[in-house]
Amino acid sequence: MKQTTIIVAIAALLVTAVLAGPSYAVGLGTGKITKISASGGTNYVAIHTTSYTGYPACATGLRFYVDLTSQAGKDVYALAMTAMVSGTDVEIGGTGTCPSGMTGESISYISAIP
Repeated sequence: MKQTTIIVAIAALLVTAVLAGPSYAVGLGTGKITKISASGGTNYVAIHTTSYTGYPACATGLRFYVDLTSQAGKDVYALAMTAMVSGTDVEIGGTGTCPSGMTGESISYISAIP
């Protein structure tokens, strides 16, 4: 009986761990893009949104960063600029990590919301 109880408890813990997913913060930015800025000497552009929740501890600057060295990064930047100029709402998902030495979260995806 005692072994059965222990096995059931371990199984419950394993199921909980699998269903809980990763235990790190992933930011979500929503609303309007309020600011896009670039700093000299880096390949990153910072993007600020009206609301930014769930961000990781490293994102003390409350912003997202996009790396412009890749085509995907350039595409994200183009969509962000278009959304800002047109006043379109966006949803930006973070990766849960910040580029080395940066105070904002890397962007996983961006969606324009009509």
